[in-house]
Amino acid sequence: MGRGIIPDSRGGCAKVNLVGRFTNYLSSTANGITSTTFPSVFPSSFRVTPSTTLSQCSDLRREALIFNILVTAFIFLVLRPRPLFMFWTLVCAGYWHVVLFSDPADTPPPLSTAFGTFLPCLFVCYALWRVAWRFTIPALERLPIERAVWYLPAFWAGVLFNDVTAGIPVDRLLGSDIAKRPGAVTAVVVISLVILVIVLFQANSVRKTGWLLTYLGWYGVVMIILLILATIPGLEFRFHHYFAGVFIMPAVGFANRPSAVYQAFLLGMFLNGAGRWGFDSILQTVEEVRRDVMMSSGTDAIPVASERRPPGVIPAQFLH
Repeated sequence: MGRGIIPDSRGGCAKVNLVGRFTNYLSSTANGITSTTFPSVFPSSFRVTPSTTLSQCSDLRREALIFNILVTAFIFLVLRPRPLFMFWTLVCAGYWHVVLFSDPADTPPPLSTAFGTFLPCLFVCYALWRVAWRFTIPALERLPIERAVWYLPAFWAGVLFNDVTAGIPVDRLLGSDIAKRPGAVTAVVVISLVILVIVLFQANSVRKTGWLLTYLGWYGVVMIILLILATIPGLEFRFHHYFAGVFIMPAVGFANRPSAVYQAFLLGMFLNGAGRWGFDSILQTVEEVRRDVMMSSGTDAIPVASERRPPGVIPAQFLH
C-alpha cells in the first residue's frame, strides 16, 4: 500500500490526505515499486504518507496464532481435562481467532455481529459433539501425545481454511467461476480425486462397524432434499464451507485415527466459515451469488480538472 509505505508482511501506520480532483495520474517510483500511468479523471484523490501520530499498527496475527496453538497444546498435553472441555476450548479458541485475528469481517472487527453469530454457533457445535466428537476423542484419552498430533494440526489448518486454500485457483464451486480461472479445472479434478479416496476409506471403516447402510440411507434422504431445494426457481444452491463441516461431520464420528483428523479439520473449517461470513443461506439469488459485481454501469459525468497528479496521488475511488 502507498507504494511500499506499509509492508504486506507486518502492516503499519500511515496517513491518508485528500488532495482534491486530478486528471492524468503520472507514474512514479518509490520503495522499489513503480506505479502505472493512469490517464483518467476522478473527482477526489488522496496521498498516503508515513507521517502519523499513530503507533502499534503492526499485524499481530502471527503472534496470536502461535499463542493460541501453544495454549491448546498445553491443554491437550499438560492439563489433559475431560474430552468435553477440550472440545469447547477448541470451539471458543478457533471462533474468536477467526473473528479477531486471522480473518476479521472488517477493521476493527464487528464484535456485535460476532457475538450475534457466536450463540447459534455454540448450538451447532453441541450438535457436532453429539453426532461425532463424543465417539472419537474419548477413545484417545490414554494417548495424550497421539491425540494432540491427530487433532491440533488438522484443527488449526481448518481454522485457517482461507489461508491454507489461498493458492488453489478455486473460489466457488460455480461453473462460471471455474471456467474463468486458469488451472481451476485441474484443481477441481485433483481435489475431487483426493476426496473420493478419503470417502472410500472412510466408507470402508463405517462398513466394518455395521452402520454403512444406515448412514447411506440418511445421507440419501438429505441429498434428495437438497436437490429439491436446488430446483426452486430464482435460487441457486451454495455449498458454503461452514455447511460442508456440518454436513460431513456425522460421517466421521467413529473411534479411529482418520476420523479424529477429519473431524478436527471439519470443525475448524466450520468455525472459519461461521466466524468470517456468518450463516449465509445455502439458497441464494443470482444477484447474491455475483457478490459485489455491478449489475449495470452508470453514465454520470465526472468534472475534468486541469491539473496533473503529483507523484504519490491516488484516485480516492481506489479506497473502496
